Amino acid sequence: MKDKYDLDLAKRFEESGNLYAYQVMISRMYEAIRKSYWTPDEEVKEQLLTEFLETVEKVGLSCNLNVCNNGKLEEFLNKEMEEIDGISEESIENYRDQLKEIREQLKAAGLPSSDQIAKNSDSSGEYLPKKSVKGYTIEEVNANNQAETVINYSLWKWIALLLIVIYSVYYFVGKRKKA
Repeated sequence: MKDKYDLDLAKRFEESGNLYAYQVMISRMYEAIRKSYWTPDEEVKEQLLTEFLETVEKVGLSCNLNVCNNGKLEEFLNKEMEEIDGISEESIENYRDQLKEIREQLKAAGLPSSDQIAKNSDSSGEYLPKKSVKGYTIEEVNANNQAETVINYSLWKWIALLLIVIYSVYYFVGKRKKA
């Protein structure tokens, strides 16, 4: 993939022995393309798909919810593979064979298929886990309101100090008149 900062990500992932993570990252990018969250040019799409298939050839297909159980992404990738020249049929068949083998293993293990997962999706067809998520609530804080609060607090401190000074002067002036 294009590497704006010349970090050579593919090489770094390969040297760390984690091409699966690189493969998943590429599949997430393709999922963003499929959902129209990102619209790269054809050259970038071709390069991403080529690198995805290269990682499949080197280490095998990484199975996660995005790759193995995402029928819509599978359809999209198949369409892209047909449209892009320069991708060997051998690479495409290798990907499809590995995907089929993994799905058979999942089925034999009694794990859910993409069809079963789709039953847990909303009307848009996107997967939504049935579990509730617990955590912190993110709320917007207006920096201007905080500044006003600080100013108001600071103003009250000055008013209180002024009242103490006035009371002290009044107290001592009153004592002097009596004396």
